[in-house]
Amino acid sequence: MNKKVKKAVIFFSLIVSIFLSYCLVYFLAEKYFFDKIFYLKSYTHGYPHADFFEKNFLHSLFFKGNEKKISSRNRDLTFLLSQEVTSNRYDSEYTNDKFKIALIGDSFIYGLGVKERERASNILEKKLNRVRPSIVYNFGNLGDSLVDNYIKYNLAKEYMDIDLFIFGLVEDDLNFLNNAYYLEFEETLIQLSQGCKELKIFHRDPQLEQLTNSNEIAFKKDEEIRSFYSMVLDEKYGNICLAQKIANSFNADETLILDLNYLDPMLMCLKNWPRSETDYKFNILINEYLRIFSKANIKIIDGYNRVASLFQDPVVKMQVSEVEGHPSKFAHYWYAQILFDELTTNDKWGFIEN
Repeated sequence: MNKKVKKAVIFFSLIVSIFLSYCLVYFLAEKYFFDKIFYLKSYTHGYPHADFFEKNFLHSLFFKGNEKKISSRNRDLTFLLSQEVTSNRYDSEYTNDKFKIALIGDSFIYGLGVKERERASNILEKKLNRVRPSIVYNFGNLGDSLVDNYIKYNLAKEYMDIDLFIFGLVEDDLNFLNNAYYLEFEETLIQLSQGCKELKIFHRDPQLEQLTNSNEIAFKKDEEIRSFYSMVLDEKYGNICLAQKIANSFNADETLILDLNYLDPMLMCLKNWPRSETDYKFNILINEYLRIFSKANIKIIDGYNRVASLFQDPVVKMQVSEVEGHPSKFAHYWYAQILFDELTTNDKWGFIEN
């Protein structure tokens, strides 16, 4: 074999080795160490729009049925919007003797960044079924606001025999931007806003798309949205008024709030809180938002701070990663445990059978 052929073989072998090594790392990162080896946005972890290589090659190579993974996550919400019975899970005769819970919220409830089986709803359902037959429906959706959650609540009240509604509460619920997912949104928003002042709606600055530095983009987005939340507190806007109307419409005997905001002073210090006047107002806004539900006699469970107190470095443990700020699988597990403890010790919710 001449030198040219040897060099070609060595070069080809090197390329193949690099490619196979990358595939192996990808597989391990996706299946076992999501976001630990390098950052991935995959269908397996709930991202409906995965990156180019995942969507077109590597992810298809190792994890087939991407669309099925997303549709499986959305199956409860799909039924709620269509009322099309596709399994026993939605058959009233099959579910008649089961304790039924509607877990409602945005991407925190949807489980962005974790596998479907790692979501709080899936874990809670498994735990409850060890005590009595139960179903926990996940009505979480990316970017949903309090108005969107109100729509889902009313649809579930109308079409499903739900025993308990649990809302995952986060501060951006107060941005009533139409995400074009619910046909009833505009009509509902107009109806609810009657008697309230003008609503403050947050729209992302399009100039952010022109930035290339990821840290700068993250900082700008953070400042931008916190500035919006500080303005929501201004009496000339009606966001708080609308939220009060929604809270007052809920039946307190069948509604529970899981607070997913961080307010503990120790955690504020870890994040150099407050960094600005905007952060200070942001803190006030969260307290005001919680007070709305308290005034409506709706029980609030402090989810984030109770779970965070279990960890020495809560900010790291509570998030999927430094890049992905959604709740980690550890956070989901403990949210499910907190809800399980509440349902199995408080006879108010009707889960405990006499």
